[in-house]
Amino acid sequence: MAIKNPIEKQRAQKQNRKLQLIESKCTVREHVRDGIAAIAYTYEMDNRFLAIAYKGKAIKPKWHCFYKSPEDRKIAIERFFDNLANEQQLKEEQREGKQKKRSELAKKIAPGTLLKGSWGYDQTNVDFYQITKKFSQFKVGIARIAEEEVPNSRQFDSCRVRPVKDKFISQEEIHIITSFGIKTSLSTLRIIEPDSEHYKSWGR
Repeated sequence: MAIKNPIEKQRAQKQNRKLQLIESKCTVREHVRDGIAAIAYTYEMDNRFLAIAYKGKAIKPKWHCFYKSPEDRKIAIERFFDNLANEQQLKEEQREGKQKKRSELAKKIAPGTLLKGSWGYDQTNVDFYQITKKFSQFKVGIARIAEEEVPNSRQFDSCRVRPVKDKFISQEEIHIITSFGIKTSLSTLRIIEPDSEHYKSWGR
């Protein structure tokens, strides 16, 4: 049966790591912290106080150091686990933030919502899309719509354009809403106003 808990997965591998140290004929002690996918080993050799630490399922140690005293070593191990706990908390907060942002964006998207994506290296290409259907909270149908040039906006190599709502020029495509917008093969689409104007260039 597959082990799903990351702590248990990590512990399932620690025997091989431990054996590598035992071969040096040392007494090895294990150090773990609940909820943190990491482990540290301590041992003594040649009157030195050593410690080796692993993160997650890594075979290569995060660090392998010796210390002047057991107290210094203990502080280093505690700092190791503290840093991982802080990293884990930050990732969780970022994940929750992205999910909240994604949910807020999804609430703004409905059939008829207009979107814009831009792309290009030595020119600025603009694509306009319209939401055609909302299948679920994050799953939508989109189709490309036409653009029109804003009167008196044309320059030598550029102009301003705006979307033409309901004038579809492509078939419906199914896409997923992310925290940043709706990704296509060329760009990430973002919500725009129906009467908004956008810069477009075609290079020289």
